[in-house]
Amino acid sequence: EMFPTLSTPPQAKDWSNVSVPSQLTSGVLLSSVNQTMERLEEEIEKLTEVCRRSTPPVPSPRPSPKVRRVQEYAADITLDPSTAHARLIILADGKQVHCGERHQLVPDNPERFDRVVCVLAHQGFSSGRHYWEVNVAGKTDWDLGLARRSVNRKGKITVSPTHGYWILSLRDRTDYAFRGVPSNNLMINIRPSRIGIYVDCDKGLVSFYNVEAKLLIYSFTGSFLDTVHPFFSPCTNKSGQNEAPVIICPVAE
Repeated sequence: EMFPTLSTPPQAKDWSNVSVPSQLTSGVLLSSVNQTMERLEEEIEKLTEVCRRSTPPVPSPRPSPKVRRVQEYAADITLDPSTAHARLIILADGKQVHCGERHQLVPDNPERFDRVVCVLAHQGFSSGRHYWEVNVAGKTDWDLGLARRSVNRKGKITVSPTHGYWILSLRDRTDYAFRGVPSNNLMINIRPSRIGIYVDCDKGLVSFYNVEAKLLIYSFTGSFLDTVHPFFSPCTNKSGQNEAPVIICPVAE
């Protein structure tokens, strides 16, 4: 059976003798790519601007008016050499401590810490409100806070409120934490060089402040159950990287 032809394809044209200069082809292609890239960059800039406008700014921490109020409870704090680890060097006025390279020849009295490079203050608190400030400028590591008078001072210690320590720590210049089991890691945008420590014994409250920025860093409320003493550790000097002292300073006006 024969079927009629539906269509007849047009006769193909012979282009074998037609040539296009390669330079012209490359130039047109490059120009097209450049124009496309320019349009793409313009669109990216527009999109970036839209995103910038639509993203709400991150608010800066607001200064706490309470900093000025707690400064009214300023206490005169001095370091107690009889509690200091043998590597700690305390200035004669009892206001400054740093970690030396070697152990000093000191009595191994019951009050002295023999494992942790720390020292307590002479002053102990069992009631009332108290506040002091500590300069930590130039340090990579430090520990500051409170310790119960009855804490174990020999051998390894566990630093947590349960074990009688309320400690704010810095490690490696940027890692802040309130020590516990586990520790509470803190995000601090403005690095403090002066720490204010406030304790309300009757409420079991301890608060840490960035004095210059007038910001609350961290607060903890519990129960002290005993007389508490200000606690200081400049930490080891890390071959000179952390040799700056911890300094008890006059309360800022």
